[in-house]
Amino acid sequence: MKLLALLLILPALTSGGPVLGSPQAPRAAHTATLLGSGEVLIAGGCTVNSCELDARGATTELYEPGSRRFREGPALLRPRVGHGAVRLGDGSVLVFGGSNGGRAFRSAELYDPAVGRFVATGSLRVARYSHSATLLPDGRVLVAGGGVEGRGVYSSVEIWNPRTGLFTPAAPLLERRHKHAAVAVRGRRARRRRLG
Repeated sequence: MKLLALLLILPALTSGGPVLGSPQAPRAAHTATLLGSGEVLIAGGCTVNSCELDARGATTELYEPGSRRFREGPALLRPRVGHGAVRLGDGSVLVFGGSNGGRAFRSAELYDPAVGRFVATGSLRVARYSHSATLLPDGRVLVAGGGVEGRGVYSSVEIWNPRTGLFTPAAPLLERRHKHAAVAVRGRRARRRRLG
């Protein structure tokens, strides 16, 4: 698989003008999360053409739109490919799951921009990668689907609670899914009441 250059996403972030720095490495199957400061946290991913995980899969970098430059970020606790990342209400970022090119992970970690480091949090109940991750209106994170090499695709769902730092099971998807997208939609119940 050819790596996709991170620069493909930058025109939308830079508000015009050239990007003055360059990423530490080309990446694929990484995450890019907009922080409250306006910076973008770019985390993990495969950094070699065959997408085997190497030590750089634990690296992160921060893109600063004001200066249009990249700078080195703190290391993840472990290399990850195909993982999830969600910015939480308090500005921290939950990073979880993923694989090392063959073995899926259950582990999760939190990035705190105020101190600039990752710390461990509760683990997924099921190891998975290529799943969706959605911030719910109440601050919890819904994790759906994904899969594990050799075990197939999941329909299972888990919810991470920021108050406890734990993942708990939820009602499964109607179909097995991976490499899909999910978004929280507000006001659905209110519309149903008005219509019905």
